[in-house]
Amino acid sequence: NKNVNIWKGNTSEEFLKSRGLNLPPGDMGPSYGFLFRHFGDKYKTCKDIYTGGIDQLYNVINTIKTNPNDRRMIISLWDPQQVDNCPLPPCLYNYQFYVNNCELSCMMTQRSSDFALAGGWNIATGALLTYLIASVTDTKPSKLIWNLGDAHIYNNLKKQFEEQLERMPFIFPKIFINKKNNIEDYLFEDVKIYGYSFHDSIPLTMNV
Repeated sequence: NKNVNIWKGNTSEEFLKSRGLNLPPGDMGPSYGFLFRHFGDKYKTCKDIYTGGIDQLYNVINTIKTNPNDRRMIISLWDPQQVDNCPLPPCLYNYQFYVNNCELSCMMTQRSSDFALAGGWNIATGALLTYLIASVTDTKPSKLIWNLGDAHIYNNLKKQFEEQLERMPFIFPKIFINKKNNIEDYLFEDVKIYGYSFHDSIPLTMNV
């Protein structure tokens, strides 16, 4: 619906059959979003409505509000009982949040990173998640820590990545987020980015 097609190669009919999965094309299985909000529930398809399982995102937000010194504010996206039912098991599989002096930090852990293609995307989405959670919990976003188990660059992306490394980075933009009480209430237009300068895009192909 949002015209995000990054997982098309991993959810084609051919790929799903190669994994022995009986899922409709385009279905990522019990992966990121499902595990964020319904960890432990029985997965059917992405078209079904789920009401069970553990809402890890809600639990973290509630804990930051009620017990910010807690050291167990973790969102786990690795479910050993479901991992073989995913076309591609989650690469970024753990978020841990930490509050110090009303400042919110996030440490995210990733088993594998197609660094040239998705490294910047992982940093940006992890930072945005931290900003949104900070906004609804009245904390100040502080640090983003990124742990990588296996960082790699595929041979067919080497030249493009070398081109990117030769470019001079621009000054970071500023982000402004309209204050909401619930994280579900945020809309795309509630997030504003000012002073975002960028180079021409470099075409990169996801390896499947």
